[in-house]
Amino acid sequence: MKTNTHSVNKLGSPPAPVQLLSMWHVDADAVYSARPQRQTEHHMILIRTHSGEGLLELSGERRFELTAGSLLLVEVPSIRYYHTTGSRWAFDWFEMQPMHHSGVELDTIYMLPVDEFEILSISQIMQQLDIPDQAAQTAANALFAALFCRWLWQMPSRGDYTQNMRQMVWQAVDIMKQQISESPSVNEIAYQIHVSERWLRQAFVRVLAVGPKSYQDQLRLSLAASALRMESGSIVQLAERYGYGSPFHFSRAFKKHYGISPSQYRQNGG
Repeated sequence: MKTNTHSVNKLGSPPAPVQLLSMWHVDADAVYSARPQRQTEHHMILIRTHSGEGLLELSGERRFELTAGSLLLVEVPSIRYYHTTGSRWAFDWFEMQPMHHSGVELDTIYMLPVDEFEILSISQIMQQLDIPDQAAQTAANALFAALFCRWLWQMPSRGDYTQNMRQMVWQAVDIMKQQISESPSVNEIAYQIHVSERWLRQAFVRVLAVGPKSYQDQLRLSLAASALRMESGSIVQLAERYGYGSPFHFSRAFKKHYGISPSQYRQNGG
């Protein structure tokens, strides 16, 4: 038995959104600091941070804190300087020329998880760029255009990344629920979903109007209160299940939130 599948590109062949001119892969230490060596009026820089933290300053005293998973497009003439702000900053610096409106807004930080496909693609792009051959250079640009389009596909349209934030926040909430007895820190949760701690805090405030630590504390107490109403487990067992170091710490947090002790809450039927 033979199976044939056929798919048709219904949109035609649009032009590549960007033309890659050059790229740098930088893995910098804490003392790294740089300024652009040349100013090319019509070129743009796409900065993709893989890990660590850096700061980019543009004209007009505009500053952008770049953390793991960030993607930022800026015009070359606006760049003043950039440097590491932590102990390390690993990033890719793409110099490119948009062929038309690329779909990525200037001076807007997007947060997109770095995955194995991207890492492999970047490695292949660099290998092709190192070959002094027209075919290799064309292949490098095609690979970069494909990666660029993948970033576009991952981000919401028109630079509105509220949807992206919401997805990340609910991923974090799922981790809080799944690991509730361990009570992971905000930094540990951020690491698991491949974003920075600072970005996760900002996302929680924007989506849920509360910080991740406060939300986690409320979640633990809410689940504990439900268990007090529905189950007969001891206070010691509940304290351990919901990530409190001791029954004393659990009781103190519970009373501060609900106004009565866990035992009184159970006696009153909630």
